[in-house]
Amino acid sequence: EEIILENGSTLNVLSLPPIIPFNWINNIALFNVVQRANSKIVSNRIKQALKKLNMSNPILVNAFNPFFNSVKSRAFNQKASIYYCYDNITAATWASKHGTRLEKELINQIDAVVFSSDALQNSKKTEGISSFVVNNGVDLSLFETEMQNISFNSDRNEINIGYVGTIDDRLDFDLLEKMVKYFDTWNFHFIGRITTSKSEFLKQYSNVKLYGAVDVKSLPSILKNMNAGIIPFVKNEFTQNIYPMKANEYLALGMPVVMTDFAKLNDLNNIVTVSKKDSFILKLLSEIENDTLEKQQQRIQKAKANSWKNKAIEFENILLNYA
Repeated sequence: EEIILENGSTLNVLSLPPIIPFNWINNIALFNVVQRANSKIVSNRIKQALKKLNMSNPILVNAFNPFFNSVKSRAFNQKASIYYCYDNITAATWASKHGTRLEKELINQIDAVVFSSDALQNSKKTEGISSFVVNNGVDLSLFETEMQNISFNSDRNEINIGYVGTIDDRLDFDLLEKMVKYFDTWNFHFIGRITTSKSEFLKQYSNVKLYGAVDVKSLPSILKNMNAGIIPFVKNEFTQNIYPMKANEYLALGMPVVMTDFAKLNDLNNIVTVSKKDSFILKLLSEIENDTLEKQQQRIQKAKANSWKNKAIEFENILLNYA
């Protein structure tokens, strides 16, 4: 499929053929045999596309998929190979069985690695391999209309707290229950699909609304009525490597952001509030009570700086080093 981008560039999207399911295989020798077969299937399809498009010596970017490693064989006669690591594969249940081993092998064969957080870079960078950090961004095109119509509302009679994202085991449900009980006159809005039964208790509270999955285009119209956005994650090996996109989505609408200290997000220092679990409730209250129009505008400017367009330029500049 050919897509013409707004700057006139062409994006070619390739649909790959079916492969042999293999992540379930425990035996490493058997897994490796199937992996090589699958890599050949995928590589052949890509080679056909490159030939059709008359593309040679490409820069290869592998986005968090060490299961298909065509670097060692230089199957595409690529000029350079870049690995884009945007998550902790060791903590990802669907990929950890073989992913940890394969990722280490891949990183040792690569020209450079681009990480989505400082924590990922610190834990996975390899001596002799160039590494860079490009944090996650925000799609400002979704928020443009609401951003232009933001007006500061000092009325504290009705407080709405928003959370955007999957309702899963990353959330600290003990903290959530304390919040919902303590601020029993506030409204808590959870926007995102639910993948854990641990959230069932939330349904008993009248000041909680669970939206489930929503069309991303409707997100700004829901969030614009929030007084603050929260990221109440537990602190563990998985979450310490996360750079949550929701932080910049909250900021795009000028909202105060309060998050637990699950990760070090240097990019967001002094613009979001990071709190330990036992002081989270008081920090949230303080952010809402002391919010100002000036603070809202500062948050919006930070979100603009963190747009995906700007992040794409950062990524492009890294690739140009190898062009």
